[in-house]
Amino acid sequence: LLRRVPPVQRLDAMPKVLSVSGRAVFAGGVYLSGLRAAGGAYLSSFGDDFCGIASGTLAPTCWGADRSNISSAAPKDVQLESISAGAIFACGLQVGSSTLTCWGDDLLGSVSGAPTEVPMSSVAVGSSYACALSQNDGFATCWGSSSAKQSIADAPQGVAFDAVAVGIASACAIDAMSRKPVCWGYARDPSMAEMPSDVEIVALVAGGKHMCGLRVDRTPICWGDDSRGQVSKTPNATALASIEAGGHHTCGIRADSGTPICWGGDAFKQVSGAPSDVRMSAISAGSSHSCGIREDSHTPMCWGLDTEQPIVTRTPSCAVLHLGSSTPPTSSGPGCATTQNPSEHPSE
Repeated sequence: LLRRVPPVQRLDAMPKVLSVSGRAVFAGGVYLSGLRAAGGAYLSSFGDDFCGIASGTLAPTCWGADRSNISSAAPKDVQLESISAGAIFACGLQVGSSTLTCWGDDLLGSVSGAPTEVPMSSVAVGSSYACALSQNDGFATCWGSSSAKQSIADAPQGVAFDAVAVGIASACAIDAMSRKPVCWGYARDPSMAEMPSDVEIVALVAGGKHMCGLRVDRTPICWGDDSRGQVSKTPNATALASIEAGGHHTCGIRADSGTPICWGGDAFKQVSGAPSDVRMSAISAGSSHSCGIREDSHTPMCWGLDTEQPIVTRTPSCAVLHLGSSTPPTSSGPGCATTQNPSEHPSE
């Protein structure tokens, strides 16, 4: 599906000091890796490219393989209030107007098909298509790959939503009136039809072929594909401060201890490798790896697959990430001589 494969920009070529804006980041799908805290996520990825919002300039900052020009085509002359990186393209909402701007591979109409004239409250980019919610009425608009045209066509009309999440071939949203999940496009993912119809949720995330949400009491509930225990292994009695779904697994942060907890597929220790003694402020789940931001130093750490895509060893462990609060790091990251103030070094 890709027209060309440009030279790979390695993950270790990312800015040495990166400050990511505390504005919300929304993403969803099989390679979703969104570091999520109260109010949104602070770093997102759907595969080989990562995107955030640079502190100070509020411009998108992306790095990685750049096979779909997500990194190289990231606009430098816009200010974003939220961002979502997909598998072949990325989108963000512009400061002030809340209108969409998208970039990356437009082979499937993913960029040119974006509704750029209407103010949006959120956007979620999946594997090859995206959905956004109108700021005026909360209605969902979806666009992108022709292979996902059924998912796009099935988007409910005239229904107001508070949040939306996009996976491979299906999407879910939180009904603004009932607070219950509404899903569509699951003709290719029949297990998605098993969504809970009698549970109110306050958060929603998308994995490859499964979805998860947080109930009002902050306990998780998942539905969809259970081939790796994505659903049956859900710790449904554990209150979580945040949650994020990956390819075949899901991770969250325990509300009581602040430590990570993961469940589902564990072929590469993306679940069992979670540190039990590290408090985190944000958590992520990728295709075969997981990442979190340390509470004390605001620096990232990852675990899981580290062979084909060496995410773990190339994690910028000394890069201080902004978490949307005025609380500075209380220590430097492991092996880092000092803790730098990201506001003083927006990019280096």
